[in-house]
Amino acid sequence: MKTMKKNYFITPLLIMISVFLKAQNFTESGLNYSVIDAVNFYVTVGDNQGATGSVIILDNVTYNGQVYTVTTIKDYAFSGSSISSVVIPNSVVTIVNDAFANCASLTNVTVGNSVSTVGNGAFYKCTSLPSISFPDSLTSLGSLSFFACTSLETVILGDAIITIGDQSFAWCSLLDSFSIATVVPAVINANVFEGLASENINLLVPSSGSAAYQAAAVWLNFSHGVLSSQKKTKIFAEVYPNPVINNFQIRLPGNMVLQNVLIYNMVGQLVLISNVNMVDISELPNGQYNVFIETSNGNSVKRIVKK
Repeated sequence: MKTMKKNYFITPLLIMISVFLKAQNFTESGLNYSVIDAVNFYVTVGDNQGATGSVIILDNVTYNGQVYTVTTIKDYAFSGSSISSVVIPNSVVTIVNDAFANCASLTNVTVGNSVSTVGNGAFYKCTSLPSISFPDSLTSLGSLSFFACTSLETVILGDAIITIGDQSFAWCSLLDSFSIATVVPAVINANVFEGLASENINLLVPSSGSAAYQAAAVWLNFSHGVLSSQKKTKIFAEVYPNPVINNFQIRLPGNMVLQNVLIYNMVGQLVLISNVNMVDISELPNGQYNVFIETSNGNSVKRIVKK
């Protein structure tokens, strides 16, 4: 009898826990998210292996009336999906293991300026990706992070990188330009570039660190060049008015030059491209849109409502 009473107590408890955990998963703008910190209101991008086409991850999402900040992309979040491009917002700090592994159709990745850690195998065998650029916030690239990305030609790393894991760029057969902005060479194993002829890869580093790279293990085998001192900085673009009736204006700080404005609907379809600060959306149906703003100094993602 005692056992039965205990079971009667445990079963409802398990049901309550299950319901609670399920309630923390939600969908907004076609992407799945999971609450990871209900006190500070943080979420991770959840399982989206069925995603296709262009994906824009927003800085903030709303669940049950509460605004949450998107801080991570979980393990296997988009693994094996058919996405062709992804915009990772400034709020994301961590891209977890295998987040974009085996995304064979992925051709463009825009990384926000807060990403500090990229997990093991994060972009493993993204065989259509031609280039990748990370901000100065990045400190660690996990093992196998870009393993066998056979279309990858250009890699740009910032000035805070400390760790580049084993086989991170192994068998990236087209790699010919590798830029790294830190003056002190990261200590790496030779298998980071396994399967590649390092002498055929142009390594671009700051002029003040050139001698250190030419003397450092593994790095000394590359063809050496000097990295341009021009760096991208964090941008705070302003979009107004919002809500929008027919037109909205983009205001950029300083002398930044607007390069492109890409507008996506809520199912991720690209619906309008512009390259001017005054954008006419009069032909678009009423509703919500994500606006990707690309400038000479960096990128920004905004959400607008057309009425």
